[in-house]
Amino acid sequence: MAFNAMPMMAETITTRTFIDAPAELVWDAVRDVYNVHTRLVPGLVSLVEREGDDRIVTFANGVQIRERIVTVDDAAMRVAYSGYGSRLTHHTATMQVVACEVGCEFVWSTDFLPASARDYIEGNVVRANEIIQREMESLALRKRYG
Repeated sequence: MAFNAMPMMAETITTRTFIDAPAELVWDAVRDVYNVHTRLVPGLVSLVEREGDDRIVTFANGVQIRERIVTVDDAAMRVAYSGYGSRLTHHTATMQVVACEVGCEFVWSTDFLPASARDYIEGNVVRANEIIQREMESLALRKRYG
């Protein structure tokens, strides 16, 4: 590649979702990286299987991707992972829980190739955020009012 040629750039999607639940409660579910199908996004993800250092994520529509957990940082309440599969040739993401005065903010950032997958990825991220918000707020209410 010539020095003046632009390399193919990954697409980036970053979302911020307010969740009316304690940050510690949300973080407990986010950090449980091998149980997102039951704790974080039930209905969107149907199964997560651990295979060595990887997790095999099966979505409800049958699509499977392999993801490597890069870090689970309890101090920063941040998970980083990379993956491939389906139509993606590159995929890295972070999920972070940020405590607010009331509730918390869930920040999800994902970089991926090819750029043509943007609508598909964005649709999944939006749907996942809706499910995460609903699940975590419902759990917080159950814990609060038992």
